[in-house]
Amino acid sequence: VYARLHWSLKAVAVVVTSAFYVVSFGEMRGLLGWASSDRLPVAFKLLKARIVEPHSLEGDPGAIYLWVEELDEDHRPSGIPRAFRVPYN
Repeated sequence: VYARLHWSLKAVAVVVTSAFYVVSFGEMRGLLGWASSDRLPVAFKLLKARIVEPHSLEGDPGAIYLWVEELDEDHRPSGIPRAFRVPYN
């Protein structure tokens, strides 16, 4: 506020900082515990599944939530379990 910069530079700094907050929140959703819509691993162990059926009155298309653990070449769990969201069909 008290910097000796032109007001337009200050306005640009405010807009860039605000955009950074929005983008960083969108990119950090995976760290916040939201289910990923990435591709499932080729081989995995299913730990838990939840099916949310479509609701036509609310416009909810439904989804299948999976909590899986990736398997290595020897079919042993490798890595940390991860949540995935698969479209309901």
